[in-house]
Amino acid sequence: MSQHSEKECIDASTTNIGLCTSPLNKFVWNMANTRVLLDLWKDNYNALTSARRNTNIYKQMAAEFSNTFNIVPPLTGYQIQSKISNLRKQFRREKLQVGSSGDNYFVNILLFYYSLIIR
Repeated sequence: MSQHSEKECIDASTTNIGLCTSPLNKFVWNMANTRVLLDLWKDNYNALTSARRNTNIYKQMAAEFSNTFNIVPPLTGYQIQSKISNLRKQFRREKLQVGSSGDNYFVNILLFYYSLIIR
Protein backbone atom coordinates (compact mmCIF):
# COMPACT_ATOMS: atom_id res chain seq x y z
CA MET A 1 0.00 0.00 0.00
CA SER A 2 1.33 3.44 -0.90
CA GLN A 3 2.25 5.99 1.77
CA HIS A 4 0.96 8.74 -0.50
CA SER A 5 -2.65 9.60 -1.04
CA GLU A 6 -4.49 12.02 -3.23
CA LYS A 7 -5.72 14.80 -0.96
CA GLU A 8 -6.06 18.53 -0.73
CA CYS A 9 -2.61 20.04 -0.46
CA ILE A 10 -1.81 23.61 0.53
CA ASP A 11 1.03 25.31 -1.29
CA ALA A 12 1.73 28.21 1.05
CA SER A 13 3.92 30.00 -1.51
CA THR A 14 0.92 30.71 -3.73
CA THR A 15 -1.91 30.01 -1.29
CA ASN A 16 -3.36 27.62 -3.86
CA ILE A 17 -5.28 24.62 -2.66
CA GLY A 18 -5.45 21.68 -4.99
CA LEU A 19 -5.04 17.94 -5.31
CA CYS A 20 -1.59 16.50 -4.87
CA THR A 21 0.09 13.26 -4.02
CA SER A 22 2.21 13.87 -0.96
CA PRO A 23 2.76 12.21 2.38
CA LEU A 24 -0.14 12.70 4.74
CA ASN A 25 0.02 15.97 6.70
CA LYS A 26 2.96 17.24 4.64
CA PHE A 27 3.32 21.01 4.87
CA VAL A 28 4.98 22.90 2.02
CA TRP A 29 7.54 25.37 3.42
CA ASN A 30 8.59 28.53 1.59
CA MET A 31 10.65 31.60 2.48
CA ALA A 32 7.65 33.61 3.76
CA ASN A 33 6.43 31.04 6.26
CA THR A 34 10.02 30.10 7.16
CA ARG A 35 10.64 33.74 8.11
CA VAL A 36 7.56 33.65 10.34
CA LEU A 37 8.88 30.47 11.94
CA LEU A 38 12.27 32.12 12.50
CA ASP A 39 10.52 35.05 14.18
CA LEU A 40 8.62 32.62 16.43
CA TRP A 41 11.87 30.84 17.20
CA LYS A 42 13.52 34.15 18.07
CA ASP A 43 10.61 35.07 20.37
CA ASN A 44 10.79 31.70 22.14
CA TYR A 45 14.55 31.15 22.04
CA ASN A 46 15.19 31.97 25.71
CA ALA A 47 12.34 29.73 26.85
CA LEU A 48 13.54 26.90 24.61
CA THR A 49 17.10 27.07 25.89
CA SER A 50 16.16 27.46 29.55
CA ALA A 51 13.47 24.77 29.70
CA ARG A 52 14.57 21.22 30.22
CA ARG A 53 11.43 19.89 28.62
CA ASN A 54 10.24 22.14 25.85
CA THR A 55 7.54 20.06 24.16
CA ASN A 56 4.83 22.46 25.29
CA ILE A 57 6.76 25.43 23.93
CA TYR A 58 6.96 23.78 20.50
CA LYS A 59 3.23 22.96 20.70
CA GLN A 60 2.45 26.62 21.43
CA MET A 61 4.66 27.70 18.55
CA ALA A 62 2.88 25.24 16.25
CA ALA A 63 -0.53 26.54 17.31
CA GLU A 64 0.48 30.16 16.76
CA PHE A 65 2.07 29.35 13.40
CA SER A 66 -0.96 27.34 12.26
CA ASN A 67 -3.32 30.15 13.28
CA THR A 68 -1.23 32.70 11.39
CA PHE A 69 -1.53 30.76 8.12
CA ASN A 70 -4.93 29.10 8.79
CA ILE A 71 -3.42 25.65 8.41
CA VAL A 72 -5.83 22.73 8.71
CA PRO A 73 -4.95 20.30 10.16
CA PRO A 74 -2.62 22.39 12.34
CA LEU A 75 1.08 21.61 12.48
CA THR A 76 2.37 19.69 15.45
CA GLY A 77 5.08 20.72 17.86
CA TYR A 78 7.21 17.93 16.44
CA GLN A 79 6.91 19.36 12.91
CA ILE A 80 8.03 22.77 14.17
CA GLN A 81 10.91 21.24 16.12
CA SER A 82 11.97 19.20 13.06
CA LYS A 83 11.88 22.24 10.77
CA ILE A 84 14.01 24.26 13.21
CA SER A 85 16.46 21.37 13.48
CA ASN A 86 16.63 21.10 9.68
CA LEU A 87 17.18 24.85 9.35
CA ARG A 88 20.05 24.69 11.82
CA LYS A 89 21.64 21.83 9.86
CA GLN A 90 21.13 23.66 6.59
CA PHE A 91 22.64 26.82 8.10
CA ARG A 92 25.76 24.91 9.17
CA ARG A 93 26.13 23.30 5.71
CA GLU A 94 25.65 26.62 3.91
CA LYS A 95 28.05 28.39 6.25
CA LEU A 96 30.76 25.82 5.47
CA GLN A 97 30.16 26.20 1.72
CA VAL A 98 30.28 29.99 1.86
CA GLY A 99 33.57 29.83 3.69
CA SER A 100 35.15 28.13 0.69
CA SER A 101 33.12 29.42 -2.26
CA GLY A 102 32.16 33.04 -1.54
CA ASP A 103 28.89 34.86 -0.89
CA ASN A 104 25.41 33.32 -0.97
CA TYR A 105 22.07 35.14 -0.65
CA PHE A 106 20.44 32.36 1.36
CA VAL A 107 23.27 32.27 3.87
CA ASN A 108 23.09 36.04 4.32
CA ILE A 109 19.40 35.76 5.21
CA LEU A 110 20.08 32.91 7.62
CA LEU A 111 22.99 34.76 9.19
CA PHE A 112 20.77 37.77 9.74
CA TYR A 113 18.00 35.75 11.40
CA TYR A 114 20.47 33.64 13.33
CA SER A 115 22.07 36.79 14.73
CA LEU A 116 18.63 37.97 15.88
CA ILE A 117 18.03 34.69 17.67
CA ILE A 118 21.40 34.63 19.41
CA ARG A 119 21.02 38.17 20.84
